Amino acid sequence: CIPVGWMVKKGGRGMASWMVHLRVAQALGAPFTGTPQEATAYYVGAVGPDCGAYIAENVFDPPTQVTHWAPDGYKRNCDAPAFRAAYLEGKALSPEARAFYTAYYIHLLTDCAWVREIVEPVRAAAGTAFGTPEDIALTLEQKKDWYGLDMQFFSENPGFEPLRVLAGAGNFPNEYLPYYGPDALAAKMKNIVEYYRTGAAPQGHTYRWLTKEGMDTFIRRNACEIRPLLQGL
Repeated sequence: CIPVGWMVKKGGRGMASWMVHLRVAQALGAPFTGTPQEATAYYVGAVGPDCGAYIAENVFDPPTQVTHWAPDGYKRNCDAPAFRAAYLEGKALSPEARAFYTAYYIHLLTDCAWVREIVEPVRAAAGTAFGTPEDIALTLEQKKDWYGLDMQFFSENPGFEPLRVLAGAGNFPNEYLPYYGPDALAAKMKNIVEYYRTGAAPQGHTYRWLTKEGMDTFIRRNACEIRPLLQGL
């Protein structure tokens, strides 16, 4: 069972968690967090693709096809290069805008890697097909590992800098993306901070599909693979 205070987040089947995105962003953030304003924009951008309003299980407004630049709605196929071309390459940007868009780009790359390296090997081993009831049930079971590890990490790192920055983001206005409303980013930041600060690390949970070591390895490897792609941004 899932302990009280440790809830598997609704929706977003198969994508990396907010904590994973913030940890990857932190590993890559030094060039983009030189001022408090840049740091805020950067860490908001790090979870920016997940700011759609939850409608129902795996249904968001705007939909995944829009927020994750995934034409087929499958996050393995996020078109991160298209986002980079639209918002980063050759653009005259403020430092804050560049920080926001760079972190958003990192998020898309990370979701692609997460599905490819964490989700799909389990699916292949189980012999389930994407989107079937069996596949959805399997992913929900995997999520118990993912979010349990997140809560464990936060309990061991209560001063985690990206979450501290998001807690101070206040009414962060959406000045960056036309497909979100003016208050969508600020509302989601409050939701994310509350989710982790009111949660609790699981006790007695057996990590079947992803261990702490596996999570740490993914974050290090993913950051290492993304870092060369950020040169010149």
